[in-house]
Amino acid sequence: MAMVVQLVALLKHLNLKMYQLMNNIFKKHIISSLIITVVIGLGVSLQSFVVKVEAQVDPITLSTYALGFGMVFPGEELEKEFVVNLVTQGADWVEYKIVQTPKPGYLDLCPFLEKESQEAEGDTEGFASLDVNNDPSDVSDIWRVILDVPAISGFVGQDHALGVIEEGGEYGCDIGVETINWGQSGG
Repeated sequence: MAMVVQLVALLKHLNLKMYQLMNNIFKKHIISSLIITVVIGLGVSLQSFVVKVEAQVDPITLSTYALGFGMVFPGEELEKEFVVNLVTQGADWVEYKIVQTPKPGYLDLCPFLEKESQEAEGDTEGFASLDVNNDPSDVSDIWRVILDVPAISGFVGQDHALGVIEEGGEYGCDIGVETINWGQSGG
């Protein structure tokens, strides 16, 4: 009988130890979960201050993506046109400029290109504008790009009046439209 009493006392003691152990694990788990939740909550709330994403769409569209002249011959004068259009959702005026840069991997064609506004509005490569509030409304500009094909040095005809390049090959120039400023009248 004493053995049973000792066995019962041992089981009670083991049960109490098991209960205390489980209780400690449970408390640690709850505390750890709370800490993780707080850290995640702080991280999410701080993220809205740290990561701020804004998108801004230029208020213009272009009528074409590329102006390809193909194979050309010295002395030719070739023309292509593109149109700059005002997108009136969100803006009713825009100031912009025409820019050009040598095309990477190609010989520089830019010196042989001219850009001319086809409307008598005073627009230049360096400064042009569109304004829905003008009278009459100006929501598009037509630009002509003129390529005066140069001759290759050593192969210049007597009647050639255009530029001269040192070598033949593939020439390129990127022409782009950059907005300077835009907005809404009265705002």
